[in-house]
Amino acid sequence: LPALREALLLLVAGWGVLPLFFAFDRLRDAEAVESLCATVRAGRICPADREEAVAALFAQSRGVISMRLHGLILAQVAGVPAIGLSHSKKDPKLSALAGRPGVTLLDADTTGASLARRAASELGLGEAGDISRKTSPKS
Repeated sequence: LPALREALLLLVAGWGVLPLFFAFDRLRDAEAVESLCATVRAGRICPADREEAVAALFAQSRGVISMRLHGLILAQVAGVPAIGLSHSKKDPKLSALAGRPGVTLLDADTTGASLARRAASELGLGEAGDISRKTSPKS
């Protein structure tokens, strides 16, 4: 997931994002979540097995970037902006089902920079370097 790694690094450095990583499917997600968290060197891995705690973290977030329908649904319930990422051309339909925009990571024009800009736009983060918008509490 090189584009996602690059996008996360840019979101942390340019927009001051502090990512929280959830492995909703422990068997398939744990390794990727650990790798992304280690690459970004920011944020933390959160347990996804306590529904109330996960829902509370989503409600407090400024936005969600999810590769799982679970994350998009939780964002919808919490009323926070979200964007869905997918590995195949058919997966964006899941984002649409959750009422959220989707990005296919396999598109040739999906780079880390374009993904970071799209995520920042969809999540209402403003321009890179505009830290006042990113660090103020959610209203």
